[in-house]
Amino acid sequence: MKKTILVLLVAGCTFIAFTLGYFKLQNTHYTQQLTSENITLKNELLGYTRFNDYLTEGKRQLLEQSKLVTAQIVRQEGVTRVIEKKFFGLSSGAIVAISYTAEYSFGYDMRPENYTLVKTSSGIEIKLHRPILLVSPSARDLNYRILSSGMFTDPKSAVIQLYQGIEKEMQINAEKLRADEAVLALCEKKLVLFVHHFLMKQPGVKMVPNISVNYVD
Repeated sequence: MKKTILVLLVAGCTFIAFTLGYFKLQNTHYTQQLTSENITLKNELLGYTRFNDYLTEGKRQLLEQSKLVTAQIVRQEGVTRVIEKKFFGLSSGAIVAISYTAEYSFGYDMRPENYTLVKTSSGIEIKLHRPILLVSPSARDLNYRILSSGMFTDPKSAVIQLYQGIEKEMQINAEKLRADEAVLALCEKKLVLFVHHFLMKQPGVKMVPNISVNYVD
């Protein structure tokens, strides 16, 4: 009888020890799983704000690669001029039309001290001056037509003078284009895409929020 009771006690203790060990093992596994899930979740959440760590580097990249945010405007332009000449009180005139392909390059002054790139409550804000003409405009494929010629005028020689005046004409057009909404939109699009693509390529970045462009002038 005593032997039977002893066997039962040993068996019971063994079962209890096994049960406690099993639950301890399960609890350890569950704790490790929770820890792993918490780390994963934390990394995921950090990925949605990690972009903020690279904004300073983004400004440096914009300075070095500012050509990538340049908006090239290529369009056909033309001018028509009336050439008048007087000879012994008699006046004579000719009409000459000049056409050419004009090229303009607009972009931002991306020197770090001239703009800010910061995180805001609504995303990322770029605050800077409006686009400027980066280089002097150029003209190619110049052509002319003499619409009418006068008795005392030499339209061909006058065309040379008109060609020389095209640069001034293009500077005037450049100022108009600088304020054009379509040009502003193109410049903003290139700037926003550059910043977005740069940030998305950085380690740990899962998401880049909305990027807005605001002007100080």
